[in-house]
Amino acid sequence: MSSNRAAFSLAIVASFSAFAVACLGESTTASLPDAASTTSDSGAMVDAGSDAVAPKVLADGLLEPVPYLQKSDSPFREVSFPSYFHLEDWEDSVLNTPGATSDSSTVSTSFGSALVDSIDGDDGVVDGKCAKDGGTCNAAFGGGTISFTFDATVLGKLPTHVGAVWTDGSTGCDAIFEAYDAKDVLIGTKKAVAVGDDNNTGGVAEDRFFGVVHAAGVKRVVVKSSAGGVEVDHLQYGR
Repeated sequence: MSSNRAAFSLAIVASFSAFAVACLGESTTASLPDAASTTSDSGAMVDAGSDAVAPKVLADGLLEPVPYLQKSDSPFREVSFPSYFHLEDWEDSVLNTPGATSDSSTVSTSFGSALVDSIDGDDGVVDGKCAKDGGTCNAAFGGGTISFTFDATVLGKLPTHVGAVWTDGSTGCDAIFEAYDAKDVLIGTKKAVAVGDDNNTGGVAEDRFFGVVHAAGVKRVVVKSSAGGVEVDHLQYGR
């Protein structure tokens, strides 16, 4: 009888352990995937699965600009977005992620593939440049400033997290980011001083991610160069 009771107890422990392992293997956190994850044709991120981790919570305010070479460099990577998350990379030469519009439809390839300053990893390799056969690496272009506006009707609600990567401007110029709330009132401004280098043919050393977190919703962001034109890539927004 004693040996039967012991065997029964061991069976219960083994069953519970197997159940616990199975549960731990499932992730219910919707977060920005790593570089191996896929992107839909519109640029919206698709969760390809990941280990269960506690989601990151970012405080309201503008983030400090940081170097950015690929999707996994995004400060939003481990943030949970239960409603939506979209990332536009302009690889199809248009801004067509849901609920976002821009005051400029010009893209970098309009000036020839040699002047395109896209995110390094958009060609699948982080190697100091973005180069694909046919010149399909691309970015948005503005004449010194470019703005992106979000539509709460399309999205359901305005995004609480918005980011964009400044990729090029004139030598020695400042990169500037502004964010505006639902009433189009300025939330704040961030600047990367004298970040522009002398490489305007696809160099990536100067690329900087700018972002804002605002629980009440972000209506619009503006990316600027203090001199010359501006190129922007990896617009990303979620809620």
